[in-house]
Amino acid sequence: MQKTLGIVLHTTAFKEKDAIVKIYTKTYGNISFLIQNIKSAKAKIKPSFLQPLTILEISFDNIANKGLQKISDATIHLQTPNISSDIQKSSILYFMNEVLYKSIKEEECNEKLFKFITDKIMELNSDCKLYYFSIQFLIELTYY
Repeated sequence: MQKTLGIVLHTTAFKEKDAIVKIYTKTYGNISFLIQNIKSAKAKIKPSFLQPLTILEISFDNIANKGLQKISDATIHLQTPNISSDIQKSSILYFMNEVLYKSIKEEECNEKLFKFITDKIMELNSDCKLYYFSIQFLIELTYY
């Protein structure tokens, strides 16, 4: 059983009650997960956990050469109430998510990139100035 932090990049509905989620993990890089029965009342992992750029603490069995892994447990590691209540911050968050989803293709871990993304999410959650946040994010992302 592996335990690591991860950032939700993309969620796709699969069948009626399942979802395929792409998560950028701190230790393993990009991993795709199959989460079963996400829409049932007794689901361990709630759909609200899979919002864009949510930072989760996940537990899973890392099986080599397997396309889709299965998460056994997930909890929200970092709450971001200021982002969800502010439309400007939410828009910037969705922009960041789209850029990261399209640009991060590596499957190796990159702890510096992971720390950069979590720091930017925390900065967006704080009372920062939003004027050039998106442009600054793009410029700083080019370093990684």
